[in-house]
Amino acid sequence: WVEFSESAATSGTPPSGSNHPNTLAPALQSPSHLFAHLSSNLASPNPNHRVMTFLSSLVGEMSGNGRNKINLGQTIAFHRHTHSVFEKQHLSSCLEIAMSSLSLAISSLASSPTPTPLAVGTVSLTVDILSWEYGPAVAWASLRSSDAQTLIKPPKHFKQSLIRPDILTAIFNVYMTVRSGAESGELPHLLRQLILQLSSISGPIFDEDEERTSYCSFLVTGVLTILSSPLPPASPPDYISSELLGVSTICLRLVSNFKLKLMARLPTFPTLLTAVVELSNSLLSSFSTSLETAQGDMDALSDGWKLECYSTLVEFLVMVVEDPFLLMGPEGEECRRVVARSLSGVYGSCVQGRIRIGRAEETRCVRLGEELDEVGEDIEAADLEEQVVNVSCVGRMNLLESLSALDVELGRALVSLRGLFESGMSEVNEEAAALLEEVRLMVLFVGHLLTDEIGGETPVIPESITSTCETSQGPETIAKMGSVVNSLARLAEFQANKISTSPASPLYSPLLGSQLLWFFTRFCPPYLLPSPSLYSNIESNPLYMSFFGSHQAAQELVNTCTSIAVLYLTSWPGEPEVVASTNKLLFALCRGNIRGGLEGSEGWKRLAGVFACVGTSGRFEQNVYDAGVTASRGVTQGLAEGFKRLNYDARGEVASVLVCGSGGMASATSKAIMNETLSLIGGGLKRLVGAIEDPGVNTTGPEVVDLCNLVVSLFSGICRSPFVGIVDEAVSDNKEAFVLTQVITPSLRKLAALMAVFGPIDTRIKTGLITCFTSYAEIYISFLNPSESYELYNAASELIKRYASIGGGSGGG
Repeated sequence: WVEFSESAATSGTPPSGSNHPNTLAPALQSPSHLFAHLSSNLASPNPNHRVMTFLSSLVGEMSGNGRNKINLGQTIAFHRHTHSVFEKQHLSSCLEIAMSSLSLAISSLASSPTPTPLAVGTVSLTVDILSWEYGPAVAWASLRSSDAQTLIKPPKHFKQSLIRPDILTAIFNVYMTVRSGAESGELPHLLRQLILQLSSISGPIFDEDEERTSYCSFLVTGVLTILSSPLPPASPPDYISSELLGVSTICLRLVSNFKLKLMARLPTFPTLLTAVVELSNSLLSSFSTSLETAQGDMDALSDGWKLECYSTLVEFLVMVVEDPFLLMGPEGEECRRVVARSLSGVYGSCVQGRIRIGRAEETRCVRLGEELDEVGEDIEAADLEEQVVNVSCVGRMNLLESLSALDVELGRALVSLRGLFESGMSEVNEEAAALLEEVRLMVLFVGHLLTDEIGGETPVIPESITSTCETSQGPETIAKMGSVVNSLARLAEFQANKISTSPASPLYSPLLGSQLLWFFTRFCPPYLLPSPSLYSNIESNPLYMSFFGSHQAAQELVNTCTSIAVLYLTSWPGEPEVVASTNKLLFALCRGNIRGGLEGSEGWKRLAGVFACVGTSGRFEQNVYDAGVTASRGVTQGLAEGFKRLNYDARGEVASVLVCGSGGMASATSKAIMNETLSLIGGGLKRLVGAIEDPGVNTTGPEVVDLCNLVVSLFSGICRSPFVGIVDEAVSDNKEAFVLTQVITPSLRKLAALMAVFGPIDTRIKTGLITCFTSYAEIYISFLNPSESYELYNAASELIKRYASIGGGSGGG
């Protein structure tokens, strides 16, 4: 330290070896002498800016971030100890030097905006010191996570140096002076970084809330100064982008650090919200315009940063609206009203902006006849969904306004879409593709506005929506919600009916169909006939009974969903996304109170009828239709043929759906569907065994292999179905699970025998049998009596032996 500091502070030339003369070394025999020497140099009439370079290097090495730490050949314990000692004994000295010099540098820059090397070095040193990670076991960089530290929690004795409103104000003033000058170099960036770090200060350095509030107030005032005086449009684009990206990150850091409870006390907070809203709307609108001008070519844009900045500002708004303080008594309620007023228009602007972006991109793809690569498309879809989820949280603050914006856009687009579907066009042109993408995006927005991702949890209506429906705006909000949902239901019916007559038409968009199915899968479980046990205020909230909480309204939507499900399955059996989404919707309808609406649905009965006609028929089987049966159950030959084209797994999923939807129900209709489905599946296995035992049948022929694949998939479907969880109350009363086990258990030995016949020639059958047995054992073992358990054990043993005898592992099983 001594030799290097003396050299840096005087000549700027480091010592070349151990014999390097050092006349001042006797005066610099301890760290305190070192820091005193550096301070005196900076206080002299001609301070040397290399002092800052030296101190930055010193802090970097001691923090574990220096360039030479690996070359020292020391252990991790050594570096940890070095970090700890330096933090406790010397870091404060570095900070005092930095803040003292920073005060002088700021005064200098205020009078002369041209930055000197000393000023730049001072700001850089301050940034380095504030980047220090406090606490034990962080001295070695490889031990830390790759994420940058979000909040800075310096020790309390740093307070006198750091918590200085005068310096805060001066930093913002200097930034406003130097931010647009070409000669400023990296100083504006360093100042923004410094402001970000000062916005991150938290922890014991503040004695009480009043101090934190005052400190935050100065920061918010400074940020508003920047936002209220934007750089001129003629400024270099990188100046504008860097500033707005930096300021948006500072805003996000402020709310994540100080929280809404504190920030709401500031008289400037509503102004900050308004400024953020105006900036975010402006950025998205500007980006949309640029993309339209570039004819949808993202790669041709230089202002892609606007979308990134917009997303950061939306994250800021999300942190505001999701803060628990909004739910805390009268003070929180008043804050909620302020926030809601300030955020008015955010959701509608996002809907319009994203629609413009989507239309521009889709138009370009059709014009050039190209698509995004699969990876790029997945990334873009994930980014879009994340943004829609975030802005939907904001939109719920003004739910009626958000629904009204969607209703207007959706109504206009659906009129055009209906005209497109009726036009009979033979190919999709640019305008048609743009319109289809516009409607798909609106379905995405509606879905995220009204529902939350539930994963494996019990689906419930978002609390912010139920709360809104209890206010004076409740009746109008509920009516608007019903209008939007009914519009989507009519669209789905219209599209499904169209594809049933012209499934090959490119106009009807499987992607749009999948999005509609996705919406109803999310919407129906929480909204249709909600369970009183999930809500404390179900009797008083008009949402539950005035909307789809009534049996009649719920039945109408169930009818729609089951009807379109049958048409989607049978009209687009070759569209895997549509088929998978359809089965997810059907499973969703099997949950909760809405199961009772299935048996009254014509679409549900038609699905059971289709399965009864061709559910267990192989692709090569001909003349399987009984005209009397098909007509009585509403099954046309087109439906039957379409169902037969479904892949094996999809048919297994349909079998599982029928079992889940009809099991545990008391009505004769449901019991008939349950028994018929299980009987048909058992009959399929019986036909297969008969074919194997028939010496005149080639068991390796495509017809028999096809039937075996189908039978295994059907059994796998009902074995891995969520039946037990769905009809839990019926199971506790005892009986529907036993109906399944009485059908499956006697079939286990026959299924195991298929391994020896088909395992060597078909990997799919081999893995399907393993899956079938595994699922059955995991889900139904608790419902088996001792003799059935013994039967399962023996059949599984036979299966594993045959699997091993044919080299199971080598086949991918």
